[in-house]
Amino acid sequence: PGSGGSGRKADVVRALQGARENVCTGYIVRTEIAKRSLAKGSDQMFRRLGESEGLARIFDMVYSMAVNDQRIKHFFEKDADRIKQGQLVFTINQLGGPKTYEGRDLLDIHLGLGVTDYHFDCFIGIFGRALQGAGIEDGTIDEALIALEPLRRSVLGRTEEDEFRALAFKQGQSVIDRMGGDMSLETFVDFLYQSAVGDDRIRYYLDKGPAKLKQIQKKVYQYLSGAFGGPVQYNSADLKPAHYGLNLTNFHFDAFLEAMVTAAQQLELPEDVADDALIIVNRVRTDVTTGFSIRRAEAERRHQSGEETLYQRLGSEDGMNYFVDRLYEVVVRDKRLNNFFNAAKLAVIRKGQTQYLTQVFGGPSSEYKGRTLEEIHSVLSMSDYHLDCFFSDVERALRDLGQGSDMIDEVIVRLEDLRDHILKAYYSRMGYKVAYSSLSASPVSPSAGTLFNVTLAGSGFNASNSMAIVN
Repeated sequence: PGSGGSGRKADVVRALQGARENVCTGYIVRTEIAKRSLAKGSDQMFRRLGESEGLARIFDMVYSMAVNDQRIKHFFEKDADRIKQGQLVFTINQLGGPKTYEGRDLLDIHLGLGVTDYHFDCFIGIFGRALQGAGIEDGTIDEALIALEPLRRSVLGRTEEDEFRALAFKQGQSVIDRMGGDMSLETFVDFLYQSAVGDDRIRYYLDKGPAKLKQIQKKVYQYLSGAFGGPVQYNSADLKPAHYGLNLTNFHFDAFLEAMVTAAQQLELPEDVADDALIIVNRVRTDVTTGFSIRRAEAERRHQSGEETLYQRLGSEDGMNYFVDRLYEVVVRDKRLNNFFNAAKLAVIRKGQTQYLTQVFGGPSSEYKGRTLEEIHSVLSMSDYHLDCFFSDVERALRDLGQGSDMIDEVIVRLEDLRDHILKAYYSRMGYKVAYSSLSASPVSPSAGTLFNVTLAGSGFNASNSMAIVN
């Protein structure tokens, strides 16, 4: 209460931001994998659930719990058997079974019942426990729950427009109006990209020709126009496919948000307007970073499966030599990087890197006897931009050797884990502080990385060693 209420609310949002990755990554990955499976057809999931008979048994378990659950049992007190039968037929329809449901629509059924997100989540949780009790495997449980999630809005009587307006409008005014209108938004985007293209953390992704960069900037303006309450000029559903193939992590997304902060300061936006703009954009974080999250999770699964090591799958010693040979053919022709590869020392550098990568990819650990990555790179004027360019050359070398996307993903994931070691001296020179947090340890200091609602999280999705790089 009181005039400071909104400020304290923003402070809470900022403080929680750093925990986002540890809390959300598991769900994001499982959701995406389940969606991929469902895209092939829900009929396979329906069979794995035991078809209509199996779902009937599962619903018996659901209702034996629901009618005794203090949180939601009042919804079923009048006629639990009739409600159960209707829900069963509807759920069979939703999960890939026969389309036999002929009842009222969900919005009409739940109108006036006072169902909230809390109640919906309680019921979904009970359904998940019933699936587990029926011995359904985890992947199929994820698919079933994801298939039911789109029903939330209908059950709650809420539309996408309602959710959008709650974010983009305050006291009847849109964010774009509070910024000063469309011309101010155009200027904001200009300032945003002036800052972003000079930021080595994301420069690689914006290192395009003038025409291409202008096209990207135009799309960002079109997206922000609709997201901030102005004319909708960009379909937000296109965000995920547009970014899916890029190795964008929270590290890169936070750098983009920091460029937004800089633009807001240049435009002298009121702090509450800048906060609201950042919160809106932050909601699409997972659309931008999910691609790499999925590739990392799948690479980790392969790494931990007990199968052949990455070193073995690359072809062991001969394969490593072929890979590094091709990599160096690419690198020495790359004008962005070749100044780091002194011709007089190229053979020594190549040998040391081959031995080190052999160890990283699971080969003999006795091969490498050289200096640490921190020592080697401490005297080099190398930034995230150069490292991203090097990773791009790694991808090209592997493709040239006929390696598939799974192999390339796993290599990049292994190399991405080395970023903070390679660039430790650079981060120190830039005045960045590296702080470690984990699910089992104390969180990063609340003062670390907080600028408006921005918490600069590090690259990588390993919860036991998630890095925050903060100014």
